[in-house]
Parts: sequence; C-alpha cells; structure tokens
Amino acid sequence: MSTQRIHVNGTATVCFGEDQYRCYSAAQAEYLAAMMQRIHYAGYIEGRNDIPKWRWGWLRNKHSTWIGVHYSPHNKRWCINLIPCVTLWITKPGGNAP
Repeated sequence: MSTQRIHVNGTATVCFGEDQYRCYSAAQAEYLAAMMQRIHYAGYIEGRNDIPKWRWGWLRNKHSTWIGVHYSPHNKRWCINLIPCVTLWITKPGGNAP
C-alpha cells in the first residue's frame, strides 16, 4: 500500500495523491477525508480485486459451454452454469471476482 496522504485544504477540497475532490462545505470535506482514510487503510483503493464482502455477477463467455457448478478454493468463488455460455459467479469475502 502506498503512503499517500489524505488531507483537506482550506477550500473544502479533499486531496488524495494527485486527485482532488471538491465539497460544498468544510464539514463534508472532513467527513469524506475520514471515510477515504478508512477505505484506503483497509486496502480497497490501489486496484485490489479482493473485496471483504460477498459479491455476485453474470459473465457471458462463448467458451463455457458446460452446465454445472464448480468451486475454486483459490479464488473463493462458485461458478454456476445453468445455461451454456452464461455463468453466475458468487464470490466469498476475500475472494477474487472474475
């Protein structure tokens, strides 16, 4: 994780690295900065794909012509194909989404 700082400047702008987020008030900027710090230190920023909550989604893949269910312990994910080429995936906390 990088050591980027999150701070609020005098114009109700939250600065995170090179990104700046304008807010309507200083109170809103302080709240946003506190929330961004919690998110940053938990590791959700930095492009990580492992999310600490359950996720699900649909995936269309012309090569997955099978029908059935499989579980990947490495990715902590179930893939369910009830219709060929259409996959429902469910990811456990800490797992990798496709």
